[in-house]
Amino acid sequence: MQNRSSSRLVSDQSSNPTSSTNPKGRNRRRSKQRIVNSNLEENSHLVVTMADQRTMAQLLQAPTEGYEDAIVVPAITADNFELKHCLLTLVKNKQFLHMIKRTRMLISVISTRSLLP
Repeated sequence: MQNRSSSRLVSDQSSNPTSSTNPKGRNRRRSKQRIVNSNLEENSHLVVTMADQRTMAQLLQAPTEGYEDAIVVPAITADNFELKHCLLTLVKNKQFLHMIKRTRMLISVISTRSLLP
């Protein structure tokens, strides 16, 4: 029985004679080219200035010009949402509160365990 890798090896060996030396078909690492030091000394004295000289805090501020009127909060009406039957059943049977308490308990257990070594 052949799996995918063995069937691939058989087809690769017939088409590529070097696959016997490299059976998995992986590329070998190539040696890096050496850097000539003479060019580095000449370029190290150059000072490059950015076109935009603002600080990072200024760049991260969100632009607000022209966007004030574009953000509109829609009015919430009675037809905007749908009540799910299973959620109503949970609330009616008072099982929903139990789920909230259990979630809080689990979060507290997880947070205390994460503080322990």
